[in-house]
Amino acid sequence: MIKHLKHSKIDKVKWDTRVENSQFPIIYAMSWYLDRVCPGWEALVKGNYEAVFPLTGKRKFGIYYLYQPYFTQQLGLFTTKKDADLNKFIDSLPRKYKYIQISLNENNQLPEGDWEAIRNKTYHLELDHDADAIRKSYSENTKRNLKKAQKHKLQIVENDRFSDLIRLFRENRGGELKKLKDRHFITLLDIMEESLHRGLGSAYSVYTTKGDYCAAAFFLKSFDRYIFLFSATDDTAKKSGAMVALIDNFIEQHCNSKLILDFEGSNLRNLARFYSGFGAKPLVYNGFVRNKLPGIIRWIK
Repeated sequence: MIKHLKHSKIDKVKWDTRVENSQFPIIYAMSWYLDRVCPGWEALVKGNYEAVFPLTGKRKFGIYYLYQPYFTQQLGLFTTKKDADLNKFIDSLPRKYKYIQISLNENNQLPEGDWEAIRNKTYHLELDHDADAIRKSYSENTKRNLKKAQKHKLQIVENDRFSDLIRLFRENRGGELKKLKDRHFITLLDIMEESLHRGLGSAYSVYTTKGDYCAAAFFLKSFDRYIFLFSATDDTAKKSGAMVALIDNFIEQHCNSKLILDFEGSNLRNLARFYSGFGAKPLVYNGFVRNKLPGIIRWIK
């Protein structure tokens, strides 16, 4: 039987055990992560946590809806059996949610239904060879940018300048992404600090020969992969190939493993080209939208 549990009724030990031992364990679905990106999240749970499905919901103008939280690429159904009961879980979504727009995970094959299917794309780079072998798959443009970065003699340092990373992003791209509010950056900082505390997070900063801080990125360790969660550059970094150098440095430090570098996107053509330039391969995961909003509100949405 599939039960709808309020946040206070979720056994987080059993929840995390199911996610960890599912066919597709991912850090986004761990309880500590969900607590940060969607405080008060609820859940659908089958039996004694045989299968679980997080409900990341909100209420606006008296209407309940499900959404995909920022910094959370994939959620959906987590179980030991491939796609077992996915249709039943979707049918069990509480009727109070009049609008649903969520992403499932790589293990979930979306069945046909009264919803609009969305095909999202991410890029994966296998880290199972040495750095030189991986570099052979770099695009010519990536190789050129790497040579450019080497000429600029950039310095790459692992550190925990999380606040500076966020500030660098806001100063250079904050105006373009107006949907990201102060509260989202507070959440991101919390994720970074908690990940570092758990030994799952690492940040890298790039400095010019003058000591100027020009690029940075945060990587999140998640079971079988490293997730390229957040990054920032300024104009100097763009001209010097700093982000290419940073990612290449990360690959060199983490190669010869059975892990994946998950670039966490993207459906955007330019970003997709950038990620594929490292030899990363596209992988599709599903999402869906279901709009049961009343009348004129439904049409506007």
